[in-house]
Amino acid sequence: MEQFDRESQVALNEAMTSCKSADCVIKKAGAKGWEWSYYKPIIEIAIRLRLPIIAANVSSKDTMKIVRDGFGSALSAETLHEFKLDMPLENEVFEKQKTAIDDGHCHMLPKSAFKGMVDAQVARDVWMAKMVRDNSSHGLILLAGNGHIRKDVGVYYWLSDEERARTQVIAFTEIDAGAVMAPKGTPYDKNFRVEPFDRGDPCEAFKRPIKIKT
Repeated sequence: MEQFDRESQVALNEAMTSCKSADCVIKKAGAKGWEWSYYKPIIEIAIRLRLPIIAANVSSKDTMKIVRDGFGSALSAETLHEFKLDMPLENEVFEKQKTAIDDGHCHMLPKSAFKGMVDAQVARDVWMAKMVRDNSSHGLILLAGNGHIRKDVGVYYWLSDEERARTQVIAFTEIDAGAVMAPKGTPYDKNFRVEPFDRGDPCEAFKRPIKIKT
C-alpha cells in the first residue's frame, strides 16, 4: 500500500498481528495526510484473511531529500544500480513526469523545481516496483494512485519484462476528469470510470497570496 511509509513496516507488522480493527492498525502505523476512511475496508479484509500489508511508499521526509540532493540521498547504491538510476533518466520519462507534475500544480511551479520533483516521483515509483519485485512470489496487489500505476512511466515501467507479463494494471478514474486524474492516452489494462469527487477547484490554493511575517 502506498498509504504506508516504508519506515513503518515493523510497526505495521506488529499491528497486523495484534490489532482486531483497521482503526487500530492506522493508529499504530498510519501516517498523517491520508483520508483513511477510504482504505479501512482494505485493511479490514487483510486482517480477516490474515494477509500481510507491505509499506510501499518513500516518506515525505526522504522525498524532500531526493528533491534537494538526488536519488542517492534516500535510495541505496544497490537500488540505484538495479533500476539504472545511476544513469540519466530517459528523456521521454522525464518529460511525461514533468507534464503530470506541471498539470498537478496548475502550471504555477518555477522551471527550477521540475528536476527535483520528477526525481521524487520516480523514486516513489521505483521503490514500489522494488516492493513488488521483493514480495510478489505468492501474488501481490499494489494499491497506489493513478499517477503511480501509469504503464508508460509509473511502477509498471520499472518492472522487468517477465514481471510485466504477470502484471495487470487496473485504474479507477473520474468521469470527465482532467489530465491529472486520467492522462489522455495513458495505458491501463482496465479503467473503471467513476463519478467525480467534489473537491472544489484544486488550483485555488495556488492563487492565494503568500503572507510573510517579518
